[in-house]
Amino acid sequence: MKDEKKAPKLRFKGFTDDWEQCKVKDIFKITRGKVLAATEISEEKSDISPFPVYSSQTKNNGLMGYYKDYLFDTAITWTTDGANAGTVSYRSGRFYSTNVNGVLISDKGYANKAISEILNLEAWKWVSHVGNPKLMNNVMGDISIMIPSSFEEQDRLSDFLNQLDDTITLHEEKKRQLERFNAENVR
Repeated sequence: MKDEKKAPKLRFKGFTDDWEQCKVKDIFKITRGKVLAATEISEEKSDISPFPVYSSQTKNNGLMGYYKDYLFDTAITWTTDGANAGTVSYRSGRFYSTNVNGVLISDKGYANKAISEILNLEAWKWVSHVGNPKLMNNVMGDISIMIPSSFEEQDRLSDFLNQLDDTITLHEEKKRQLERFNAENVR
């Protein structure tokens, strides 16, 4: 019997290697954000408060505002508890994360958009719904995902997903502008 290929059927040209199965805890350091009082957060980015602060909210992709310091530099976050438990997001650059987010750190390059989206498809299945929904660090660490074995393929997927996000954002802004225009000009 022929071995079945361990990779998606639809791929970018030039990539043929099998994807690899791995547990989150085997490729990431798993930690959490820290408590930060809302009064410490600025609504606007400035020289004094240049670093984004992410929380568990879904509005603005979890962006609460800006702070004077950062905890992490390029990582993947997920909401640990509440209604959005299991929501996974890629965070590029320096940022602060509140205590309702778990954080996945990799010094080997696994913290990228592609791995974030692959994990986002799986993480929600592991959320405990006994009482307040939760996805704690130890459970996140045991999640097994299939990922591209080469960083080149991860980068290519990440670039593609970022382009999609940018296109969606542009279309959403265009829609908002058209709605504003119609509201102002239709009587």
